[in-house]
Amino acid sequence: MRPLLPLAFGCSLRRCAAALGFVLACCAGAADAWKIPALDGELSGELARITDSTPLRWSVGMTSPPGGGRHGAMKADGPGARVHAEAQLDAAGDGCWRMLAGELDLGRWFGALRSFAPDSVADLSIAGTLTLSGEGPVRRGALGGRAMLVLRDGRLDDPAHHLQLEGIAARIELSDLAARRSPPRQELTWTSGRYDALVLGPGRLVFALDGDTLHVELAALGVFGGELKLGAFSLALGSPEFAVTARLEGAEIAALQPFLPPVLREGRGRLDGELSFRRTAAGVQFGAGRLSLRPGETAALRFAPTPGLLSASLPKAALKLYPGLQEVEQGNLPIQAQLLEVWFTPEGDAQGRTASLRILGGPSDPSLRAPIDLNVNVQGPLESLISFGTNSRLRFGGGK
Repeated sequence: MRPLLPLAFGCSLRRCAAALGFVLACCAGAADAWKIPALDGELSGELARITDSTPLRWSVGMTSPPGGGRHGAMKADGPGARVHAEAQLDAAGDGCWRMLAGELDLGRWFGALRSFAPDSVADLSIAGTLTLSGEGPVRRGALGGRAMLVLRDGRLDDPAHHLQLEGIAARIELSDLAARRSPPRQELTWTSGRYDALVLGPGRLVFALDGDTLHVELAALGVFGGELKLGAFSLALGSPEFAVTARLEGAEIAALQPFLPPVLREGRGRLDGELSFRRTAAGVQFGAGRLSLRPGETAALRFAPTPGLLSASLPKAALKLYPGLQEVEQGNLPIQAQLLEVWFTPEGDAQGRTASLRILGGPSDPSLRAPIDLNVNVQGPLESLISFGTNSRLRFGGGK
């Protein structure tokens, strides 16, 4: 089974990074079109209809200090917005810039900025407090140097991709602003969320940016009551497609219930294993995987009522020795499993199986001795057993 990421990972990750990059571009990206005016002075005004009639007071000024060169200043102030920057320039317009103050309430202002956004972030709703700082050279109207973006108390809602994240925090340093390049170990975290039908727990992403490429060093995501861990991989921010294999640890059987063959009605215990998935423009496609109990651990399981599941192949004499079997297959008596293994092969294995389940154990009542060794095989499309809904972005498919 190739689940998730990111959930959502790739999805949440790529779009958070694109949104943050867009905000930075709004502050600095249009510099190559700027022309230094020949006169000293200041222009100022007020934009009253940027967002919900919230006024934004702005000013841009240029002076010629006695020592030569030019000094520029830019200010923008309003409810939930404060951006102050300055530049020291020579006669040709080259020099250096510095952000003196930069803070933006994204919940208040992102709706206004969205009209300037690229298609990749135009449908997003983002909230949180974004703090900007930085400094560097100005060459031919373009800003270079370094910048720091800090996001706290963030929230993202992306209805087009069925993604929500709460409690987002990020600290991203761009060591080369012009190239959009960062040092290693930049970090993005969130506290909870949802991707389609999947409930997400806390997530952490450690990464580096290099232009339009995101190099993920470490990714961990709470899902199915456990944690999904991914190793290093890279993806293009402009492309939605990537494929990864992940390690799932401590997943709760109850949370995995929709993915298990319907012969199991309920269960308690935790599973580990490897899962793979692929993300395309259409959503997340689950592929092959395996989950199992940790050695030495057990699981409490109850079958859906299935007369004959265990007893059909046994002679009557054996059934008299193990009266608990019929109670187990009717779902009246849970079993204690010493071994539980689940395989997912959506494309089908050599025997045409798309999923397999094996259970070793016995009735939870020690007075009803009845060893159980059960194998359940599923053939045919898994969507016939597990449906995420007509409009879901979750699908089963190959891991190629």
